[in-house]
Amino acid sequence: MNQVSSPQPRLLLIGPHGIGNLLMALPAIRALAESNKFELHIACTMSPTQAMCTELKQFSDLFTRVWAIHTSHGSAQFLKTLFQIRRQRFDLSIILFPSASYKYNLMSWILGARRRVGSAYPDQPWMQLSWLNTHGVPVVPELHDVEQMLNLCSEASGVPPPPARDYGIPASPKQPHLVGIHAGCKREYSYKMWPIDRFIDTCNEILEIQQKARFRFFFGPDDQEHADRARKCLQRPEFSRLRERVEFPAGLSMAQLFTLTGECESFISNDSGLMHIASDLGCRTLGIIGPSDDRRTGPFGPNSRVVQYPIECRPCTHTNDPRRFRFRCIHPEMYCLTRIESKEVVRQWIQAKHPRN
Repeated sequence: MNQVSSPQPRLLLIGPHGIGNLLMALPAIRALAESNKFELHIACTMSPTQAMCTELKQFSDLFTRVWAIHTSHGSAQFLKTLFQIRRQRFDLSIILFPSASYKYNLMSWILGARRRVGSAYPDQPWMQLSWLNTHGVPVVPELHDVEQMLNLCSEASGVPPPPARDYGIPASPKQPHLVGIHAGCKREYSYKMWPIDRFIDTCNEILEIQQKARFRFFFGPDDQEHADRARKCLQRPEFSRLRERVEFPAGLSMAQLFTLTGECESFISNDSGLMHIASDLGCRTLGIIGPSDDRRTGPFGPNSRVVQYPIECRPCTHTNDPRRFRFRCIHPEMYCLTRIESKEVVRQWIQAKHPRN
């Protein structure tokens, strides 16, 4: 008599909050997919992460289905999708790290998986609703988010975690001397932005050192004001030579964004999702980090490094303390960013290019 195989358990990943978080979850998601232990679904809480999971083969091949649980399609469609997912009766759901927000824990409870797993932060306020989960995986404060995701998904699923090397995916061939620049940021994270004119000064100084250098500035949908400011800055007479070597690609699809970023030999960026894309694609990435905890969310690739100003009060946001996600600067200006000079960024860029010097 032939034995009928039982169906695979169904696992729903919830989140992540943004592009960078999805990339930092990639090693853990790969491990789950390659284990063939689950029918793997993901519920994306933002339209950019949904686009990554549907438009990029490196992500879409990992999932049985990608669900959209954000309001970009309207509130009615959002509620309809919630109830569609609930009717699937998932065996297990995992809220991808970080989850120090009542919204994710409440959403996980509404989606109704039989076993609901989230992160258990030390001294977590009760109003973040983590108690709605059936199981909490303790957060280890000193770990990078890539390692935190691996621990979380492994303990929740029983799939052994692979080594936390990097989150790399194949990229386009690199164009020699092409430097990518992300000088913008999402509106709600404007406090992470290094001044635009410092980026322009940095490019000008790099051009003095490497005369064949070219620069590709990336600005997202929220960055039009910053793009206009960069173009205006480039009109100054002292940047006439630099102006001829700068391009501003716009209106990019997610696939185009990955292709054009992956062509950059090096990349200089604010603390953003695009910083993680560049690191993910093997660019020699320099992340300019202000108030955030780079030990937690800095670029994780082997060719990446961080520029920061050593001031005692940082990091003051985006730490593994669930009470310190909101940004409040105690100084009249953000010294952790304004005191980073372009010469220091250029120096670090040279060191990254010639690490033995």
